Amino acid sequence: MSAEKARILDGVEQRVMSGDIATVLQAAKQEDNDAFLKIADNYLPALRQVDQQAYFHVLGNVIKDTIITMVRESRALGEQGAPLQAAANILNQFVFGSQNFQPPQPLSKQSNPQEQEFRQQQQLYHQQQVYSTFESVKDEPTDEG
Repeated sequence: MSAEKARILDGVEQRVMSGDIATVLQAAKQEDNDAFLKIADNYLPALRQVDQQAYFHVLGNVIKDTIITMVRESRALGEQGAPLQAAANILNQFVFGSQNFQPPQPLSKQSNPQEQEFRQQQQLYHQQQVYSTFESVKDEPTDEG
């Protein structure tokens, strides 16, 4: 029995050290949903306690994803989406202190070439789809002023 537990623990350690926490979270959720919910509740405070730079990086990427979603929705709304587009630009300026949008970035150095290529393609997509929108609408007059 203990040999099996050691094998499982080795597998968990290997996954965590490679950055794959999804498998561990999925296992926790399947084993005890209440424990999983406690992990979810405590994740960001624990991350902040351990490493504030990583904490703010994660929050920054969440905000960037929010901005991307706002821009996509504003495009879907057409002309009626202009206020949402403006709000996305204001949010970016408020949080990041710039009108220039930077897509979410990984904090770690990418060692897997396929994953690195995927991230680069993702970043290129975000830059083409979102950054260009910010640039094209940030100087447009609004109906409010």
